[in-house]
Amino acid sequence: MNFMLTQKIHSGLAKTFIIVSIFVFGMGIFVPHTFAQLDVSLRESDITISMSPEIPKPNQLVTITVSSYSMNLDSLTIIWKKNGIVEKTGIGTKSISLTSPKIGENMTITAEIFNRNTSVKKTVVVNSSEIDLLWEATNTYTLPFYKGKALPGSEGDIKIVAMPNTGSIGINSSDLIYTWKRNFVSAPSLSGFGKQSINTKLDFLNPSQTIDVNVKNVAGTYTAEGTLNISPINPKILFYETNPSFGLLTNKTLRSGTSTTDSSFELFAAPFFFSTKNLESKELTYDWTVGGKSVPKGSIKNRLTLQFADKAVGATQVNTEIQNGRKLFQKAQTSVSINKK
Repeated sequence: MNFMLTQKIHSGLAKTFIIVSIFVFGMGIFVPHTFAQLDVSLRESDITISMSPEIPKPNQLVTITVSSYSMNLDSLTIIWKKNGIVEKTGIGTKSISLTSPKIGENMTITAEIFNRNTSVKKTVVVNSSEIDLLWEATNTYTLPFYKGKALPGSEGDIKIVAMPNTGSIGINSSDLIYTWKRNFVSAPSLSGFGKQSINTKLDFLNPSQTIDVNVKNVAGTYTAEGTLNISPINPKILFYETNPSFGLLTNKTLRSGTSTTDSSFELFAAPFFFSTKNLESKELTYDWTVGGKSVPKGSIKNRLTLQFADKAVGATQVNTEIQNGRKLFQKAQTSVSINKK
């Protein structure tokens, strides 16, 4: 009885072993086949190609990179070509740096990625562009024949002109589409076809104003970008002498310690970089003090005449303060001493 039971147990174990072996053997064949099915071929849609900067200037270093969210490019062979000529090759060479061409020229960069028996190509065309942004303060006071640049004060008015360098492309500046931004905010009312210039005003809440412009042609074959930062400056007052014989002497400013032997001396206060072209404008207020005492406002606000007593000698301190009533932070104050001999 025990012998027959033992035979049955051994027979059952043998059958179990045979079944398990067949299952394992079958899995050994089945598993590799399953993973082979998961080996996805390389597809062009798996690869993206990018360029930095996106809109390069002439002779600027440009880096072109390939990347993928679904493939590990670090283990793949990549060949880089410039205008069909191999520039760089290797395993995991995901980027290449080149110098951008001149205005009117372009170069074609191709990255070919290999994965076993498949390969894909990604191509980008590099065009160079350049744009200058010129600006001027349009309502800022300077003396006639002033050789320097008129600068804007707080809330000053400025005009900006975009000057794209199209080189030999043959595109007129007036035939381009200009998209302007002020402090990174789009300005659709200032943008459009042929809108090469804009007029704007500095914001007293911002220490500087950033102006951006994107320029394109209608066909989309030309693109350029430019950025300009403009900061307002503090207005200043400069004193000049008004001579009875020669009029306003703008060849030199008056400095403290200026001497005179005349019985009278007339000063002219020039409000440099205030937002006005008219010195008699009601927007500007002039407050004069002589020797610490306020002077009644005269008929000509920006001029003051000092009258010296007979045989008077010594220094007289003159102070003036100018403020623009329509511009919150446009004001200046300065003083000068006139020495009577």
